Amino acid sequence: MFGHIIDPRTGAPAESAMLAAIVDPSATDGDALTTALLTEPALLDAVQQRRPQMKALVLSGGPTAPTATAKGIALLEAQNERI
Repeated sequence: MFGHIIDPRTGAPAESAMLAAIVDPSATDGDALTTALLTEPALLDAVQQRRPQMKALVLSGGPTAPTATAKGIALLEAQNERI
């Protein structure tokens, strides 16, 4: 599956994260930061230090073994149940 975010380092669709969500007072800044985190999820700590009011959620690792990282958002452990 490919998204519309292009990693400028490779020129290919970003594959480092499946989802990045930002809650920030500035919608424009939030959109730009979301794009950055989709290409490099490891930036989350550095971004959070510079924008302590920001809340963020990043899912990476792939669909079979996702890893959730959050700043300012409480994560609940999901149970693996099929509906």
